[in-house]
Amino acid sequence: LLHKNKTPEITEENLKKIHPEPVSMSVSRLESFASCPFKFFMENVIKPQPRMVQKVEFYDLGNIYHKAVEQFTKKIAENGATEAIESYIQGLDKQEVRELAQTCTDQVLSDGEKDYTALDSNERNRYMKEKIKRLINRAAETIIEQLKKGSFRPVYTELVIGSGGTVEPVELKLNDEVSIYLQGRIDRVDVFNKDDKLYVNIIDYKSSHKDIDLSDAVQGLQLQLLGYMSAIIKKGEKMFHRVPEIGGAYYFCIDDPMVDGDMVLAENLENELFRQLSLKGYIVEDSDIITGMDSEIITGRKSDVIPVSLNKDGSASKSSKTLTSKEFKGLLNKTDRVAANMAEKILKGNIDIMPYRKDSGNKTPCQFCDYTGVCQFDPSVDGNSYRRIKKLSKEELWEILNEGGEDE
Repeated sequence: LLHKNKTPEITEENLKKIHPEPVSMSVSRLESFASCPFKFFMENVIKPQPRMVQKVEFYDLGNIYHKAVEQFTKKIAENGATEAIESYIQGLDKQEVRELAQTCTDQVLSDGEKDYTALDSNERNRYMKEKIKRLINRAAETIIEQLKKGSFRPVYTELVIGSGGTVEPVELKLNDEVSIYLQGRIDRVDVFNKDDKLYVNIIDYKSSHKDIDLSDAVQGLQLQLLGYMSAIIKKGEKMFHRVPEIGGAYYFCIDDPMVDGDMVLAENLENELFRQLSLKGYIVEDSDIITGMDSEIITGRKSDVIPVSLNKDGSASKSSKTLTSKEFKGLLNKTDRVAANMAEKILKGNIDIMPYRKDSGNKTPCQFCDYTGVCQFDPSVDGNSYRRIKKLSKEELWEILNEGGEDE
């Protein structure tokens, strides 16, 4: 009856062993801490390993999708300078795209043969192997068609941020004496040159549908894409030999969507599939950047590449996922501060059993957590409570974005 399900803070002596200086941390780890401090502790300090069973897990498929699409994009980016890439991309037909995608998929499966033996263990898994090839083909075709519609071109894949990487780690000062260095890996970086400016897009590949939620981002649950963009803007001058400007931050879903044949005519099927696989995220509200992503938006008014539609006067509609340059900078400044705040709690030894719960839908991370049997979280027990995530209104978000929009 007197039990309190609470965890003590880690001692200072043990903290020095867990986080030796200089302290480096990935953005995805900070997201894990925002999800639940105890989950972060289990994943990154205790690191328990599940019993190995020969079966195809969802994350195995996600890793294969990821690697194959990265290989495909890398092959595209390696085809010479920007001018060579331009003619190469525009000249690719569907058959050539599928052959290249097939080569990349076969290479990934061959390289990971020991890890993916379960794919040949039964008929169901052999079907999954064919599904992998189908999804990579669809992703490759979509990527090329998206690139053909715009002027942004891939220049980096698997770009490493951190010590020894292409981009130097970003220093976040917690106080006068303590700093942490953010590191990570960007799936894809695209650039677009226009009027002596270099615009940069950050693209992250996902095996499930995901979008940027600004309310989640400023409360620490979605830091990855924005943390990467912040790193590129702060440290990119050395890499690009000039100061880069924000273009957009997007998720690309690796999928082969289902389409209702009763709702879509056969001749429109490919267009509908392409639309469903459009990039999800935010773009700077600038006509050069928008048309740089989709040159056809001027005539069609609604893009099937980015989440933007235009009014009759050419301005972005209210439903478009756009931010002004100042608002985007404000967003990056805010998420950097949130990242620093969470890092400070980590370095103080906070491992509270405190998962978040969203006001809208009561969503919590506990449903998919591997450690619920360890933490024994129960909101009815004294000492256990959720961290409330409020759904911020547009007015609250715009106030946050505009107050931090000047360069820091």
